[in-house]
Amino acid sequence: MKRFIIKVLSVFITVVLVALLVSRTSFGDIAATLKSIRPAYLASGFLLYIMSYLLRTMRFTVLLNNKIKFSEMFKVECMHNAANNVMPARTGELSYMYLIKKWYSIPLNDGTASLIVARVLDYITISLLFFISLGIEKFPGISIWIIWAILALLGLLFIMLLLMVFYKNFINLPGSIFRRIGLENNRAAKYLLEKSNSLITSLQSMSSHHTMFVSFLISILIWVVLVLMYWLLGTGMNLSLSFTEMIVATTFFVLATVLPISGIGGFGTSETGWVVGLVLMGIPLKSSINMGFSLHIIILIFSIIMGLVSIKKLIRGFNSDNNPV
Repeated sequence: MKRFIIKVLSVFITVVLVALLVSRTSFGDIAATLKSIRPAYLASGFLLYIMSYLLRTMRFTVLLNNKIKFSEMFKVECMHNAANNVMPARTGELSYMYLIKKWYSIPLNDGTASLIVARVLDYITISLLFFISLGIEKFPGISIWIIWAILALLGLLFIMLLLMVFYKNFINLPGSIFRRIGLENNRAAKYLLEKSNSLITSLQSMSSHHTMFVSFLISILIWVVLVLMYWLLGTGMNLSLSFTEMIVATTFFVLATVLPISGIGGFGTSETGWVVGLVLMGIPLKSSINMGFSLHIIILIFSIIMGLVSIKKLIRGFNSDNNPV
């Protein structure tokens, strides 16, 4: 029933947002923007996209303490990102935990913990790049309340990461909360407490300074590469933005994808994020909508290509003697 509700809600969100955006432009204009990209920029963008996959693979390998070989984790990452870009409400994230548990026997808690840390590092990194861009260049379209909102998000993420990973007594917090509200003997509460304690234990197993420092450095490289990819693709479609302006625009795209309300294929929410970011950078509304759809479609195609290549490799290796299954 819950899955059905999620699907219905995702379809509704997709239809409403896409209809609102397309009402200010046309499918023909979107197609024209998409066709205008120069091949050299498209090829360069794809190479940078592959590089981002390699860096993401490296980060998960570090977070899981090399429990999975780099080559095997790369296949998981390809499938995971393809699922995440296609499936609604960010349910594709579940594919990562499922794949490493089914194929490589990594406990669910370890998979969940590594994914949480990776996502927190993603949002911390893009927020930091946003503020670095503000220090380099003036953006008249960015109001003070937007700056304070992103600063509050950054502070909250830092605190959450520090508590989860470095504060040893954090593992006692869920139990304390349940005791205070009188649910310590409730069966469902006990189950949730057991699962949360296992998750926190997995999070804290990643708390070495070396692991977190290396993962943070890789996260910076990931987002520099991704922003450079978006900047090249946009430039190839005649989008006139500086690299720092693209960082700011990308920040709003990323924030739009945080909430688990994205539609099928991410359509609607992704474009809305791009439109907000590009309009704040002075790009006309119609051009922002066309660019948002075009960038989304290109990245969706990139991720599907990578996912199909990975699936082919996994199928080939399923009966191999060297396959960890």
